[in-house]
Amino acid sequence: MVSSTFAKVSCIAQCARAIEATCRQVHVAFESARHSLCFNQFSSFISPVRRLDQLDRLLPQRYLSQVSSADPIAVNLAAVGKFDGKHPSLAYATTGGKVCIHSPHATADQPQIQYLNINKDITAVAAGRLGAASDRDVLLVGTSSSLQAYDVHANQDLFFKDIQDGVSTLAVGQLGWTDVPAAIAGGVNCLLGLDEAGNELYWTVTGDKVSAVALSSVSGKGRVELIVGTDDFSIKALYNDTVVAEIAEADRVIGLASLEGTKFGYALANGTIGVYDRGSRTWRVKSKHTLTALCSHDLDGDGQLELISGWSNGRVSCLSEIPSAF
Repeated sequence: MVSSTFAKVSCIAQCARAIEATCRQVHVAFESARHSLCFNQFSSFISPVRRLDQLDRLLPQRYLSQVSSADPIAVNLAAVGKFDGKHPSLAYATTGGKVCIHSPHATADQPQIQYLNINKDITAVAAGRLGAASDRDVLLVGTSSSLQAYDVHANQDLFFKDIQDGVSTLAVGQLGWTDVPAAIAGGVNCLLGLDEAGNELYWTVTGDKVSAVALSSVSGKGRVELIVGTDDFSIKALYNDTVVAEIAEADRVIGLASLEGTKFGYALANGTIGVYDRGSRTWRVKSKHTLTALCSHDLDGDGQLELISGWSNGRVSCLSEIPSAF
């Protein structure tokens, strides 16, 4: 539990800093350094929840990268991707319609900071591999009217797609019924899957506006399914057009994250986060604060994914089991 508290910075710190817009700073501990951390030295800390400023003091500074932004950072619009195929980089949206890409591992002849001028209100950001033979991630940027796939390493667009109702959330991965990875865009009453050229792989109707999406294997059949959260308080697991599980929640679903096996994490607008296994809730906790980011990652290298969350009060939590206190 202790080690998972500190190692979580590699995937979520950038989203937590976005909450504290007055600071306008993002921190990320990159995956390449994670394996070098020694967690035993922090064994005196037993709480599963720590504030980010405490982690900054405890973690060796050589494992952290810091970026100062002239523009306020948009909440929950950040992603980490290996855009060169080797080194993690941080991409985040600003309220000024720009995407900043920070690559601290860039060589001397390459810029560490790049900006993409989207010139539209950015509504979703994601990173992942699209081409079946690709060895590097691409950057996906959703707006109120379009979806853009950008190859950061090659400095070129893969595709630009007009989407009439806009993009509310994004995910990247290979679905159980497609032959190649897909960029999955949630919008108003629908889900859309596109390949690396922007060709449609998948489309289906949802009951309400899609507020969160993730890829997991809820049914336990060893296939990848879509976990979809919508504004009508519903969570559904889809295999193509077939609903394999459906859950009614108490508030709007604002975050989903795949965990081990048939488990997935979820977050609600009322401050609740928890975990489902095969459609049955295993645990949940509720905070008085608003959740601003949710993801999963094996942060302590034990082979198990932890559920990581960022909050409106600047807190970052990393949970690997049912919390005794929150």
